[in-house]
Amino acid sequence: MRFRGLLLGDVCFQIKYGFYFLYAFLTTVYICVLMFIPSSVKEKVTAILIFTDPAALGLFFLGAMILLEKSECVLASLAVSPIKTWEYIVSKVLSLSIISTSTAIIISAVYSIHILPFVVAGAFLGSVLFSLFGIIIGTKAKSLNQFLILTVPITLVIMLPALAETFGVSCPLFWINPGNAVLRVIEGNVTLIYLSLSIIIACIIVAYAFTIKAVSKMLKTIGGVKL
Repeated sequence: MRFRGLLLGDVCFQIKYGFYFLYAFLTTVYICVLMFIPSSVKEKVTAILIFTDPAALGLFFLGAMILLEKSECVLASLAVSPIKTWEYIVSKVLSLSIISTSTAIIISAVYSIHILPFVVAGAFLGSVLFSLFGIIIGTKAKSLNQFLILTVPITLVIMLPALAETFGVSCPLFWINPGNAVLRVIEGNVTLIYLSLSIIIACIIVAYAFTIKAVSKMLKTIGGVKL
């Protein structure tokens, strides 16, 4: 009951600040743009588009949400509430995953060029992973500019290798890069599906452990004083 209320609060927060309107608009734009993409590359372009935006949504938006909660003193209230750390994290991650996965499904379904279960799995798991990274960075950042700077290494290390592999660049390290694994799942790479899913899930478990520590520390030091 408490978790459901927290999740509903996060969804309402996102509606209030235009997240749903923004992605309804962007989804329409993406669908229109893909109409003009040649059929020979449309599948690849769609997979890249889903990977770089809806799947990676949480990396940028969750950090911004946490900074906004800091500025509006929302975290001060949460710090003295009975809400558990895992509830706070899972609520944030799931609420944004709804937007990410829905957007990916709509874009993919319009053109029917991807295996939908793979798109759902890739977009959802990718959103969870990137959202956890976004939360970790958001807890460390003191300002929006600092947050944007801190997201650069994540973008370079995870996204660029995935895009490079899609365009034919090979490297042994790409096999264990979570970004490459997410993009392979979205593309429906059946040959490497089990390896890719295993890599993503393992990275989510590790990222979740770090997120628990980061959020716990943040809530205990609200206002500059340990609670």
